Amino acid sequence: MKNFFHIILFIIPLGVFSCFSQNNTLANELIENNQLSLLTTIANNRLPLPNGSLNISQVNQVGIDNDATVTITARRSNVLVDQKGNNNLIDVSYNVTEVSANLIQNGNDNIITETVNNPAGSVTSNLSQFGNNLEINKIGANNISNSLQINMQGADKTITIISF
Repeated sequence: MKNFFHIILFIIPLGVFSCFSQNNTLANELIENNQLSLLTTIANNRLPLPNGSLNISQVNQVGIDNDATVTITARRSNVLVDQKGNNNLIDVSYNVTEVSANLIQNGNDNIITETVNNPAGSVTSNLSQFGNNLEINKIGANNISNSLQINMQGADKTITIISF
């Protein structure tokens, strides 16, 4: 009987885990008031963010070994990551006042990396890849590259943009 309790005490912690997420009061209010359609419309249609501090990040992944790392420090953000395929990587880091990003990968072995560190600025980023072995590296942002839209198609291509 003593061994039975030891086994139970060992198995119980294996089934316990914790999840952490950002607590967004406005998003919770929209959901509670059956206004989820507004939240979904903002996220899916890339609409301008409503007044106030609303932070949305949505990651959709279909496939095997897809990885998305999204780090955001902003008052307002609207970031959509969509990965369909296998072995895709998205690694983005934004330290800005406001960010609106739409990052799409369809295919296999694609990479998107973007880093913007401008606490007083805002960024709009639309990067998409359709094909295999495509890579986009975007570092920094300025008036020219801030609203740049990149749409890569094909295979075995790389774009690197460094702007300050």
